[in-house]
Amino acid sequence: MAVAGLDPRSLTQNVPAELDAFLQFFGEVCAVPSVSRVGLGPQGAALDFWVRLNRDNEADEDTVYDAIQRYRASVDAVFIDLHVIFADEAETAWPTSVRTIFARA
Repeated sequence: MAVAGLDPRSLTQNVPAELDAFLQFFGEVCAVPSVSRVGLGPQGAALDFWVRLNRDNEADEDTVYDAIQRYRASVDAVFIDLHVIFADEAETAWPTSVRTIFARA
């Protein structure tokens, strides 16, 4: 049996501020109970970030919008274009070109 040595570098060591801010934003959005799906759209000058909500909950919606505001205020990073699909919208509102990167089971 072969055992690989552990890399002494920390996972968060020397992480660019932009990546750190994005991961914080992503985690905050995924933690919102009514968020059922998160995806990334085709990238241009901005990052298309899609969020699907599975129920109407104003507090959860505010949490998503607050998270994007904190992200935008935190660093001079890639601009995120946030798209929110609400519970009363058809499943077809989610574009086929958007790649799902989080789905709540």
